[in-house]
Amino acid sequence: MFREGTTGRHRHAIGVALRVPGGTYDSGPPQIVVQPAADARLVVRVDNRSADAEHLELTVEGMPAGWAEVFPRTIHVPAGEQREADVTVHVPPHSDLKAAEWPLRVVAFARGRRVGSAPARVGVAPHAVVSLEVRPEQLRARRRAHAEVHVRNDGDAAAEVDLTATIVAAATAREDVGQLGCSLSPPCVRVGPGEDVVARLEVHGPRRWLRRGEPMSVRVVGQGATAEATFQQRAALPAWALVVPMVVAAFAAYLSARPSEVSVPQVTGLTVPEARLKLREAGLTPRQAPLPAETAPGAAGVVRQDPPAGTEIAEGDAVTISYYRGEGIGTVTPSVARSSVAPSGSSQDPLAYARGNQVLVLFPGEAESAVGGAIGELSSDPAWDPRTGHLVYVRRAAPDADAEVVAVDPHAPGTPQVLTEGEGSFVSPAFSPDGGRFAVISEVDLDAGGALCVVVPPATAPRCHADDTFRYYRPEWSDDGLYTLRRKAGTTGQDELIRVGADLVPTGRPLVQGDLHALAVADDGRLAVINAGKIEVHAPAGELLAAQEVAGDYCDLAWSGNELIVSRGTCGTNEELLLLDPATLDGDQTKLLDGGEPAVAG
Repeated sequence: MFREGTTGRHRHAIGVALRVPGGTYDSGPPQIVVQPAADARLVVRVDNRSADAEHLELTVEGMPAGWAEVFPRTIHVPAGEQREADVTVHVPPHSDLKAAEWPLRVVAFARGRRVGSAPARVGVAPHAVVSLEVRPEQLRARRRAHAEVHVRNDGDAAAEVDLTATIVAAATAREDVGQLGCSLSPPCVRVGPGEDVVARLEVHGPRRWLRRGEPMSVRVVGQGATAEATFQQRAALPAWALVVPMVVAAFAAYLSARPSEVSVPQVTGLTVPEARLKLREAGLTPRQAPLPAETAPGAAGVVRQDPPAGTEIAEGDAVTISYYRGEGIGTVTPSVARSSVAPSGSSQDPLAYARGNQVLVLFPGEAESAVGGAIGELSSDPAWDPRTGHLVYVRRAAPDADAEVVAVDPHAPGTPQVLTEGEGSFVSPAFSPDGGRFAVISEVDLDAGGALCVVVPPATAPRCHADDTFRYYRPEWSDDGLYTLRRKAGTTGQDELIRVGADLVPTGRPLVQGDLHALAVADDGRLAVINAGKIEVHAPAGELLAAQEVAGDYCDLAWSGNELIVSRGTCGTNEELLLLDPATLDGDQTKLLDGGEPAVAG
């Protein structure tokens, strides 16, 4: 199709045509059918028959937001020549989506004017939309409990649904989950469009004479759908038969286990390390609450404690100590055994970083301590969970082993809690500002990126976005959504910084392009990247705010308030952390300590 007109030159004619891969442009508007959660491809050709070369911007109309994109978006077409671009159509796996058809149209713009277009028809293939429900959801029995599993198909195609049921123990469960069992009858059902088919669920356990069992979650899975119920075993003997001895035993246990009372010592006026030491010596747990530096009246050390001095509380209870952020990390000079701290006005928040095979943490005014990296395992990719205050990192049993994401309390590291389970190797954890979810990368090969995934605790199974075209890496959250870097599979040095929606599908055009290796998002939305060895700072919409003139051997970066902490050196083996001002990226850099992969707890 050609459209004659004027764009400021004497002659103008732009032709736009579409075809399916392997098809021809002269066979009429192409028609494609796409399966949900799958991709389809079209090829668009732009023919410039004007007297001059044209810079054209290509867009896709007629499809729901995020369903279709054209690459590249902007092309240069010399006079009398043709250029092609790829159009990718992705239909997300919406639960309420049925077979439908959309009028896709690729439109070419020159200097903001619409100069040509080509149509196509996109259909969604008939498919099943399966949902599961267990009725009732609360199961109680002495030995065996029964429930119905309702399998409903709201789609427009029949489905053969294979059902599986498993017992999932709670984190506080005391009994062996292997003593419980469950079964489904039948284990496979056929569900037509609009039908609701019922399968029978049986949960059974060992006989319990005196104590009822812990609540256990019974999870039923079928064709991507999940339903859960709770099963709790009753004791075989009635409760009234043991009331008197249980009351006596409970009272005796209370008298023997009742915690001793401790008088809270006076710690105001002391430095933060002195206050923490004094509280620990008294058998209490110190809890820090830094106050904003801009409200400081000049007081140093601990300015407030809760409960106040002299209060009688149970041994082991927490005492909150408040101090102004002027007592921050400052400049850190590392040594083999400890890090010494010189106060300054920067880097006031706890800092996590990697060194060798370990993950370490540094709190204001304290020595560094290792929280991850036992003998025989590798630890990396530290991140902070803003909801719990735990330190999260990636753990591998060997350099070529699959990775898992784990969490520990940085004040009292114990056995790490596994946050990701299921088939795959998961790296680069990044938490949302409220801590309600976190993003990970399901890597395809070591250090090669992979699929972008999201985990919503307390669940541990990541939900991933399948994309055969791109490999994703280094996700980061901000208040307005999730950012990530990506690279076309099989290429090097051709990266994009994009923002993705709740369905993990990119929204809008790439914000930054180049040879990108790291990403950090500030509290005010500014984006910091390492691009071809140079540090750059961009506005949330992608505009370049500042950039280094000379490239350096930088590996990673993180925001610390209004400053940047960057790692430099031989990435992965010999790095040092530096503090720099984003307004003067080529200015002086202050060394903080030896390490890499910085993560600051805001």
